[in-house]
Amino acid sequence: MLRTLSCACAALLVCGLMVLAAEKQFLVTAVDADKNTITGHEMKGKEKGDKVTLKLSKDAKIVKGVFDMDTKTVKDGDPIEGGIKNEMFTADKLGEKGKRVRVTTEGEGDKETVTKIQVFGKKQ
Repeated sequence: MLRTLSCACAALLVCGLMVLAAEKQFLVTAVDADKNTITGHEMKGKEKGDKVTLKLSKDAKIVKGVFDMDTKTVKDGDPIEGGIKNEMFTADKLGEKGKRVRVTTEGEGDKETVTKIQVFGKKQ
């Protein structure tokens, strides 16, 4: 009985942790540094989802995404100077196409906040 209870608790903990953090491909089309939000579309392959505005957490990390050839994964690179106030997130630089990034979020629905943004591609 005790073994069953402890296994059930462990399974709930693992499932709960998976719900807390999610990684998404995101196309940023607008940034509001005053409100600390990004607006854009969640990407599913090459398909754009609905337009969404996500709030950044107070301690959100904005970093360059670096592909590691050995592990075939994306790792955090250098921090982006100025965070979302960086020139690459201005309306002129985002343009109509936007900027593809990977966001890590916590929470769901209205309580979803961005904890990390990984920026890919050339400097703009």
